[in-house]
Amino acid sequence: MIRYAVLGSGSCGNGYVFYDGVNSVLVDCGFSLRELCRRLEDASIPFESVRALFLTHLHPDHGCGAGVFARRTGLPVIMSRKAFETETTVCAKLNIPPSSLVTVEPGEVVEYGPFSLSGFCTTHDSAGSMGWSVNAAGHELLILTDSGTYDETMVHFGEHAEVLFLEANYDERMLRTGPYPYYLQKRIAGDWGHLSNDQAFEFLRRCRIIESIEVAESSDDGMSLFAGDRMDGCGDRKVYFIHLSAQNNDPALVAREAGRYIWHGGFTVCERGRAYRGELA
Repeated sequence: MIRYAVLGSGSCGNGYVFYDGVNSVLVDCGFSLRELCRRLEDASIPFESVRALFLTHLHPDHGCGAGVFARRTGLPVIMSRKAFETETTVCAKLNIPPSSLVTVEPGEVVEYGPFSLSGFCTTHDSAGSMGWSVNAAGHELLILTDSGTYDETMVHFGEHAEVLFLEANYDERMLRTGPYPYYLQKRIAGDWGHLSNDQAFEFLRRCRIIESIEVAESSDDGMSLFAGDRMDGCGDRKVYFIHLSAQNNDPALVAREAGRYIWHGGFTVCERGRAYRGELA
């Protein structure tokens, strides 16, 4: 059995963990080491099981804890080679010991315990930003966040993933009419910004996880849905909508929009700062 958790999502800190009962790997650490340990404990995953930390990119809400993590534990921190070579000021501040630093190219497979992770390029204004495809005991999971666009490589990974952690950062109307100045709106909605709700749903259509615009039955709180068992031939693929903007999005809005589609599986909208857990048999 593989257990996983969204340890946090949003500008207040991001992190994900994957655990087989003995070994675990982290993706992103936008928290202090003490906060990371607390969140792992809340997820019933021992900190001592951690074997490595993978980074999507070096913005503080994803990587601010990486340096302390590496210095205190001696464990490897994996990031793209481009991020290390380009984001020199950020890397210097993190002060990751050379003995812990592992740099990789997109497509390179990295293995720790039963976990194999392959990074792929994302388009974000942090040099060398990557998403990660995670293979855990034959299960495929995908982390796609902080990307202004998606491409065929991402769709390929999404088509094969049983669990997807997918950015739905902003609603276009809320961004356009909200408090952010125009230059910041342009940055967020640009090719090197973030995925919108509409882009996230289009991506899921491309990955054959949702289809046709139709009102689907929602749960009582409107925040999650499992519809796979009511459709012939559907799987139980699960999507976690992550990295929602506190100013430019609304979890209830994402849930309502998601309810317009027929799902080959189900979804959860991750609210800012909250943790979510799941498992694969």
